[in-house]
Amino acid sequence: MGNFKPFRDKFTTIEGVAAISKRRQRDIAEALGFPGTEAAAKILAKISPESVAVDILLQLREALRREGTLKPLSHMHMLNAGVLALATNPALLEASTPALLAEVAESVTEKYQARASDMLSDTLEMLAVIDPTAGRPKIQSLARLRSMHTEVSMKFLALRPGGCVGTRLPSPPLRGTRDITPILTAAALVEEGSDQNNCVAAYAERVRRRTTFIYRVLRPERATLSIVRGEDGDWRIDELECRSNTEVSAITRQTVESWLDQYALSV
Repeated sequence: MGNFKPFRDKFTTIEGVAAISKRRQRDIAEALGFPGTEAAAKILAKISPESVAVDILLQLREALRREGTLKPLSHMHMLNAGVLALATNPALLEASTPALLAEVAESVTEKYQARASDMLSDTLEMLAVIDPTAGRPKIQSLARLRSMHTEVSMKFLALRPGGCVGTRLPSPPLRGTRDITPILTAAALVEEGSDQNNCVAAYAERVRRRTTFIYRVLRPERATLSIVRGEDGDWRIDELECRSNTEVSAITRQTVESWLDQYALSV
C-alpha cells in the first residue's frame, strides 16, 4: 500500500488508498492508471510476488495500453520478472514466441532476474549491426536463444575486430581481489570468451554503457562473473558460470556473494 504514489498522484493519504483498496480488482487497477478491465486485472493477479517491483509495474502499465501486449499475457498462467521484461519491450515481445514466454515463466532464475531479455536485446542489437535490413527473428526456446546469441556474437566480433578488441573499457565499480579480477579491455573480454567457451566478448557494449561489468573468477574454481546494479543500489550477480556456461559450485557462488556483500549499500 505504501508504494501507491508512483502510480497515482491524486491519492495523497493512506486513508484514500485504503478506501480504493476495498473496490473490485479492475477498479483498483484503473485507479492506479492501468486499463480498468477484467483482462488487465487478471494479468496483474498472475504476477509472482517475488517479481514485483515499482519500475516494472510502471512499464507494464504502459505496455498494457499498447496493441499486441494483452493477448500473449492473457494466455499465461504466471508472470515473472523475465516475462515482464520481454512483454514490456515491443521489440523483444515481437521476437518472442508463446513457447519462449512459457518457458521463461517456468524458469526459477527468471523469477528474480530478466536474463533472457538481456540476451535477446543483445542479440537484436548485434543483428542490426550485422544486417540492418534483416527482420526480427522469432525465438522458440531458451536453448535457441542461447545458441543464436553465441552465433550472432561470433559474427559480430568477426565483423568489428578492430573497433571492439583494442579499446579499454570503463573502470569497474568494485575493486577486485586476487581471485576475482576485473576485465578492463575488450581484448581481454575476447580472451575470456575463448578461454571459457562463452559469448562474454559480446558484452562489451553493455560494459561501455556501464550497465554490466565483467570479472574473471580464478578460485575456488574458474568462472566468468557479470554484475549489474539492483534496485536497492547494490551490485549483484547477473551471471556466474564455469566453462561452456555450466553451473558453478555452491562454494564459488558463496565466495562471490561474500565479496559483493562488502560493498552493499543497504547493509
